[in-house]
Amino acid sequence: MAAKSRLRRFLDWPWAVHVILGVALILLLPSFALGLQLDDRIHRVMATDSFPMLSRGPTEYYAFFLDADEFRGAAAEVGILPWYTDPGFHGSFWRPLSSLSLHLDHAIVGSPAFAHAHNLAWLAALILATWAVYRRVFEARWLAVLALLLFALDESHANAVGWIAARNSVMSMAFATAAVALHLRWREEGDLSAAFGAPAMLGLGLLSGETALAMTAYLFAYALWLDRGSVRERAASLLPCAAVSVVWRVVYVSLGHGFGGSGLYIDPSAEPLHFARAMVERLPALISSQFTPVSADFVALIAKPGLWVLLAVGLALLGMCTALAWPALRERRELAAFFATGMVLAAVPMCSTMPQERLLFPVGLGGFGLVAIVLQAAFWPETETETETETKPPLRLRAVGAFLVFTHLVLAPLTLPPRVLGIQILGARYDATARSIGGLGEVEGKTVYLVRSADLFTGPLLGPHRAGLGLDRPARTRTLASGVEAMTVARTGPRTLVITCDAGLLDQPLDRMFRDPEALPFVAGERHDFGDGEVLVEAVTSDGRPTQIRFESRLPLEREDALWVVWTGKGYEPFALPAVGERVELAPAPVDFSSDE
Repeated sequence: MAAKSRLRRFLDWPWAVHVILGVALILLLPSFALGLQLDDRIHRVMATDSFPMLSRGPTEYYAFFLDADEFRGAAAEVGILPWYTDPGFHGSFWRPLSSLSLHLDHAIVGSPAFAHAHNLAWLAALILATWAVYRRVFEARWLAVLALLLFALDESHANAVGWIAARNSVMSMAFATAAVALHLRWREEGDLSAAFGAPAMLGLGLLSGETALAMTAYLFAYALWLDRGSVRERAASLLPCAAVSVVWRVVYVSLGHGFGGSGLYIDPSAEPLHFARAMVERLPALISSQFTPVSADFVALIAKPGLWVLLAVGLALLGMCTALAWPALRERRELAAFFATGMVLAAVPMCSTMPQERLLFPVGLGGFGLVAIVLQAAFWPETETETETETKPPLRLRAVGAFLVFTHLVLAPLTLPPRVLGIQILGARYDATARSIGGLGEVEGKTVYLVRSADLFTGPLLGPHRAGLGLDRPARTRTLASGVEAMTVARTGPRTLVITCDAGLLDQPLDRMFRDPEALPFVAGERHDFGDGEVLVEAVTSDGRPTQIRFESRLPLEREDALWVVWTGKGYEPFALPAVGERVELAPAPVDFSSDE
């Protein structure tokens, strides 16, 4: 009871919002220790022209894989696009404002510390914009403060804020959330400046990242549940932001941006059936991750059927809590419906890529509104009095409230700082992998044959990653097989290798960047040009992944400008080519993220 009373007094305190903002920023200070990680290396390459193939202008840092014949040919030649790339693959985001901010960080200032401070500044803007929305929709100020507290301390923000390359999520959310707040002010007060400001802010959000589009769900939800105008007025109120969204999309596509032929990113308008199939597993993962300790990040790291077990646990927890808290939500049905509708609809466009906690910003705005409603009913019911005969909320409701308090007000802030450093675990492994090539012999100007790689970062992006580390880079890389399961490499001729993997290649989620076997299955007999050779798919799994491939080189395998290496779990080691008629067994080599020290 004492803790409940102290929390309520804090929520009523006039300076509570300032304290919440300060605490959120303090908890994220470990991000300054991260430096550059993963895509940050690629962005540094773009800024410094250290890998000409990826040189980009100040507004093009997110235009990774252009849909142009000359780029595709050159990218395949240097190895950025592997042999198994979907013929229709292209991947480019139009995020000019976020890109300009990265250009400031990498090309002008050149300081990772400045870049991380830049991220925190955008988070502060997002928290203030979120406060403006909550203050509008909650009648009680203290309840709006409670929702803001939950949102600001959410551990899912760790990667989005701690990873410089993910700034587009924070920037687009800050602008788009401000658009929602202005839209609400216009509809409630008739403020014409807010009427023009809302679509303008949404436009800035869309120019920062696609996440802004998800926030239009809250405009629709407001018109549906909370707007007191006529049906015609409510529908008309959505037109300005709808027009901005349509114009943005038309320009986006006309400039050649978008994704196609990828298993990681799906364009809903271009591949509606593919998107619908992916949404079946991605939407539940995002929603359950928002409310329970079951992290969406694990979905990107595990394969089926473990994925379904994880989703089942998360959905079971979510379903149980919803059922127990339903009476409380029903008492505030319009406000709860606003948050729930906005949350679910906002999650739909986020299903265009694999579930990740850094995608939860738009889901969280509605999700924490719902949590605040439940906590109020569980611990501070409106009927509460000072008398001893007051009616306590049902035990089941208080149990749900206790679970939510523990998850979001105890566990979340405690895990937020270490979660910020989580991406460093990934980055350190991939940095070490890129460096491991240099310890195996001269790299500059050579063709590095990756007999087996593990995923996107250990294979196709190895050359750019080395350039981002300031290391010499190979003239080209050749990824023969990508996967972590046991394999056999047989040499059937002077220039021929046959690689067999009974479990199937492309077994990791990050392998699906360049092709999704579910959308475009491999078939036995298909051939792929390899620049200096050819790959023939000889057998496939039931789900369309290669189990046996034949590499036929146009050049001698043993030559001075060739370096043969194989992935071992922590990096690359030399690969001794077998004699003709012999074979080499490769043990399973899942990515080992433990420290090398």
